[in-house]
Amino acid sequence: MRAGLAVSSLVAVIVVFIAVDAGPDCKSVSTSPTLPSFPPANQDPPVELTKRVIKGTLMQPGEAKFSASLWYKKPNPFTVNTGLDHVCGGTLIADRWVLTSAHCFDDNTFAGLSSLSDWEVVMGEYMQNVSGETGEQKFTIDAIYIHPQYNISTFDVALLFLNAPAQMSDYVGTLDIDKDPDCAATGSTCTVYGWGQDEEEPFGYGTVLPYKADVTIWDQDACAQAFEGISYVTVTGNEVCAAGTDGTDACFGDSGGPLVCSCTKGPVVSGIVFTGVGCGRAEYPGVYERVSVFTGFITSTMAKHNGQQNASQ
Repeated sequence: MRAGLAVSSLVAVIVVFIAVDAGPDCKSVSTSPTLPSFPPANQDPPVELTKRVIKGTLMQPGEAKFSASLWYKKPNPFTVNTGLDHVCGGTLIADRWVLTSAHCFDDNTFAGLSSLSDWEVVMGEYMQNVSGETGEQKFTIDAIYIHPQYNISTFDVALLFLNAPAQMSDYVGTLDIDKDPDCAATGSTCTVYGWGQDEEEPFGYGTVLPYKADVTIWDQDACAQAFEGISYVTVTGNEVCAAGTDGTDACFGDSGGPLVCSCTKGPVVSGIVFTGVGCGRAEYPGVYERVSVFTGFITSTMAKHNGQQNASQ
């Protein structure tokens, strides 16, 4: 495993499944069956599930200041092959909030993932095998909020509340969420970012350096038709599909990372890397959770948490 800062004791560490219209006294519940982002122990990796950047372009330090690297500090089938801690991506949408995938923290994906004390969130990250890089900031997770309707095929959205505010710099910054349902329109070009695998096989070899890839948004009906008969992929209005004409795609290790589109007010995070069939297969686009659908959940969750925190001070 790559060396990192020791995980400190967490203050008010909580795992919460919160409804958009939930009151202040939200209750924790157990996770539902979910999408494997790493294979369970003693099983072959599921080539059909989770995501990385294939046929991408190497990024420069500070190019994607909003891109978060989520480190799981215990051995698991994905990281043992690389010796790195990175397993998922995320997007810094406020100084203490990261938007990512719920399945990255699901014990049905791999036992122990729901233990927040075993995670670190790294901003300003570049080379995964170098600790203490210029601009690097590390955080623990005080709370995770998972969409109340999260399951194996949809609503794969989570918010992480960090133990301290990220400091904005040449290497760290926030990105607005997409609130416009017309932004990620069919035919538009968007960009996916991450440290995931750059080939479908062999499983468990994420990249040391971050890559980006331009992908084109698919027609929704065409995407749904492409996945007909694939039981673990259900394309609804919650999802947006995208792929490059030359096989560019997200892959294993990119789960939770950002799909960034340019809208009227500039770039926004329009998608969360979710699922697909393999990586870079021409007949199957990558599937992303459509952020504009979840703006109510995102904004209300952040407001309620911040309000409760202010009330307790």
